[in-house]
Order: sequence, then structure tokens, then C-alpha cells
Amino acid sequence: MEDIQIITLSKIKLFKMFLLYTYLEAMVFLLNGCGVADNVNSNSKEFTEKIVVYNDASSSDELNSMTINTTNIKIQEKKMQDNNILQKIRNKEKIPISIWMWEANEIHKNNIIQELSELGIDVVYLNAGYEKDVKGNYIETYPKEYNEFIKEAEKYNIKVQALFGTPEWTDTTYYNDLKEHVKLIFKYNKKYKNKFDAIHLDIEPHLYDKDMNELPDWGEHEEIRADYLNMYYENLNNISKLIKLYNQKFNDDLKLVLDIPVWFKDETFIVKDKNIIELLIEIADELVIMNYTNNQSYFKAWGMDNLMVTDEYNEKLSHKTRVTIAMEYQPDETMISLYYLSSEELNLYIQNSILEFKLYQSFHGLAIHDYKSYITYLSSK
Repeated sequence: MEDIQIITLSKIKLFKMFLLYTYLEAMVFLLNGCGVADNVNSNSKEFTEKIVVYNDASSSDELNSMTINTTNIKIQEKKMQDNNILQKIRNKEKIPISIWMWEANEIHKNNIIQELSELGIDVVYLNAGYEKDVKGNYIETYPKEYNEFIKEAEKYNIKVQALFGTPEWTDTTYYNDLKEHVKLIFKYNKKYKNKFDAIHLDIEPHLYDKDMNELPDWGEHEEIRADYLNMYYENLNNISKLIKLYNQKFNDDLKLVLDIPVWFKDETFIVKDKNIIELLIEIADELVIMNYTNNQSYFKAWGMDNLMVTDEYNEKLSHKTRVTIAMEYQPDETMISLYYLSSEELNLYIQNSILEFKLYQSFHGLAIHDYKSYITYLSSK
């Protein structure tokens, strides 16, 4: 060992060499009585003499690289924390923050629940249906992983809703497909201890194209619009009844949550002599208003209109439907997305609206569309 000259090493490499040398010495001791100790001592000495010795420059570069990477990570984390205006508003105003998570494979991500908690998320709209590269619905393929996800979420007081969505479910022709998806959640909740809090449907009838040609112009084709809305309501009303029967039979408290466009409140959207939003208030536990605009005046006014309608109609009902106001963060939706606002602009945008929203009893918080876009937003500012 006298021949070995150890020049400056990083602590990590030095520790690894120490472990290796200790292992070799132990082998010598164990084999001492087996007649091979001399060979081992010889081979050990020969091996140790061949250990690669790192010079000052290489060791210094590596340590510097490690330091830089660690610093960059800390800077990025601080940057995201500073930009997370919604978490600060949530803590100050005591309102829930929800988020869409369309990428179902996120349930396999390490520490995903802790990350959501650090973002200030209270409710996750988690895709339980289609996911590319997976045959069938994700909830059928990975039920145990959903169970673990919800179990971990409960530790952080995060509720999880089962998210499904396709415009085809506007049409009564596809009602059975919609019903079978809902039954997947019944089946899951009956089997697993850690349950979904709600079935969350994102159907959006204005995106449905019955004839597979071009999307109808809702502003001009009143007959098409009326036909679509009638079928849409019929499907959802039947699902609402199905959930109530399930809850009664199995002593569950599964809720129905619906995503709806901000303009459903307008008087031109009439079904069965009622505004469609009034009918949906009757059957849903919660409405998520897709209040997608980067104009703060519109955001506040449209949100208040929907909250006002819900408050007024709730007075006639035995149950009280809640309203969550949603915001768009997808960068490619340039005309309506908040993605391009600075954190200072976003703070003013939301704070000025929250002051008004909180005056309505039905107001239940804000929602972010969606997880992937919001993470990108926080990292980019």
C-alpha cells in the first residue's frame, strides 16, 4: 500500500475506494486459513495499485458540476414557489384549488401527491378513462395504483374525482357507453377502501359533431343546438339517477361533477322550457364553469353571472349545488389562456375577481386547466 499515491479526490469517490479496500482486507482475513491468503494479498496489492487516481482538475470539475446542478434545482424550485400565486391566494382567502390531470400515467410518478400538495391543490380531477398505449380504460388496467394514489392523497387532505370525457356522450346513441364508464367507478369504489369522491364528466356538447362533417354553429342553428342539448340533458339526468341509486344501495357518497362552458347561463340555451344551466343545477352536486378568457373584466363578469344564477336557483332546491370557476393555462390556447401573464399580472387578475366571487354562497373555489400546463407555466416565468 506504500506505493499508492492518493491525489485529491472527491469525497464520494474516496468513500467508494475505502469500501472496496475494506472489502478486500476482509476477504484476506476470511481466506487466511484456506491456503490462498498469500495469493489474495498479492492480488489485492496488485489491484489497489491499479486504482485510477483522479487529478485535481477532474475532481474539481466534478464537484463544481454537482454544486451547479444542486444550485440550479434549488433556484428552479424557488422560482416555481414564487410564481405559484394560486397557492398564496388559496392560503389567504381559504378557498379550494382544483386541477385537471388528464395524463393518467402521472399516478405512477414518485412523490406526485407531495408535489400537488406543495402546489396548494385540494382536489384532483384524475383521468380514469382513455390513455394512449393502454388497452381499455386506465382504471381497469391499474386499479391498485389508483387506490394507492387516493390513499396517499388522503394523507394530504386531497380529494380525487374520477374524470371521464368525450363529446360523443352528448348523443343518446352513446348513453350505454357513458353508463359503462360510470359503472367502472361503482365497481372500483365497492372494492377498494380508498374511494373516489366524485364522478367528473367533461362532455362539452358544443364540440360534438353528429354527422362527422363540421361542428355546428351554435349561434345560428337553433334546431341542432336544441336537439343536442336535449340529448345531453337526458343522458346526464339518467346518470344522476344512477349515481343516487348506487349511493343508496351501497351507502356511498359519490358525487356528480359537470364541466360546462361559461355561456350555458345565456337565456338562448333552453331545454324543456328552462335554461340548461338550471336543469344541470338540479342534477349536479357541483358545476365547474370553464371561464376561459385572459380578459379580467370578462372573467369576473362571467363568473359572477354563473354564481348569481346558481345562488338564485339553489333557493328552490333541497340540495345546494356548488360552483368552481376554472381558468385555462394551456400555452397553445393563446386567445384565452393565462399562460402568458406574469405572476404579478396573474395575482391582480385573480385577486380582483375573488373579492366578487366570495360574495356568492355557491362559490367553491378555482380550478386549473391543466396540471401539465400549469407546471410549465410555473417553470417558465
